[in-house]
Amino acid sequence: MAHEKRLIREMVREAAEALPSPFSNADIGAWVLGRHPGTNKGSLDAHIAICTVNQPARVRYPENQRPRLADDERYDFLFRVGKGMRVLYDPEVHGTWRIARDPDGDVLVCSDSDELLPPEFTPPAGFVPIRQEQIEAAARLAAGLTILAGAEGAFALLRRRCPDFSVEACLLKCAAIDDLYSTRVYAIARMAQHLAEVMRDPPQEPAALVTAIASLPPSRHFSFASKIAHFFVDAERFPILDSYCEQMVKLHLGRGGWKPESNRYEAFVVNLDRLRVLSGIRASYRELDRYLWLAGQYRAWRAKGDDARINTELRALFERPPSQAGQRDLDILVPPDG
Repeated sequence: MAHEKRLIREMVREAAEALPSPFSNADIGAWVLGRHPGTNKGSLDAHIAICTVNQPARVRYPENQRPRLADDERYDFLFRVGKGMRVLYDPEVHGTWRIARDPDGDVLVCSDSDELLPPEFTPPAGFVPIRQEQIEAAARLAAGLTILAGAEGAFALLRRRCPDFSVEACLLKCAAIDDLYSTRVYAIARMAQHLAEVMRDPPQEPAALVTAIASLPPSRHFSFASKIAHFFVDAERFPILDSYCEQMVKLHLGRGGWKPESNRYEAFVVNLDRLRVLSGIRASYRELDRYLWLAGQYRAWRAKGDDARINTELRALFERPPSQAGQRDLDILVPPDG
């Protein structure tokens, strides 16, 4: 019996570390059962509760029936961010949690601040959540963009054919990103040399790596660096930063909702992750990028028309939607009064 608990606990942790955040109980179940058929569903659900530091019901189980700090890596690695939704627990983000006794001697879950959720998970004034239907509408619209698909196919081919970061491979990757995304990195050869040097011993933290790539004096090329990392390192660790995505995150978070950080990319990632959690959606960085990029440019086109500086292929889509279904998706993306 003890062996079964250990194995299920490890399966839950593996799932949590593999899934994009936030993830649902159902996501964990599907991940585990897909790899470990026959796992008891009741035991799986119980272990999700056992291992969630701010789940009140966790104290029903023997592992959590004595007062202790929630710092046992075997049992304290999930954090509940909404009904049925979780992320990996990070004390620096979510605060310090513990199991304690109340004056009557009953065990309960509490945080050092005695709050169910820390301030960063409280929706700011004017907050507008991203809806799952908007993510799905953006995916359908993007599927019809042939130039975009061709560019991304070219990046995938280049990554397969040139998986390393030699100077020659970096030159091809830098030239492809700059040409197809117009990132305005004029010193391509110098940037390729710089990228090769960074990737010889790359920082492990995502924001640190993008910052290192971006920092080619006299400028910082954050948009370019985020695209290099997204397409040629790991799409699910490095969201794409551009002005339209940034504007849309700020719009959703509302006035005063954007939290500043040490640099532009770090602020973008922190606020994007916060928006995803607050919205309670299941979406990868690639899916979020689709929505933010399309919605941001559609809003600009509706506001400025011919004067909007937007992608040529998107302009054609906005001016002549391919069908009534396409127009409905645009209306979902940004409602007529949005």
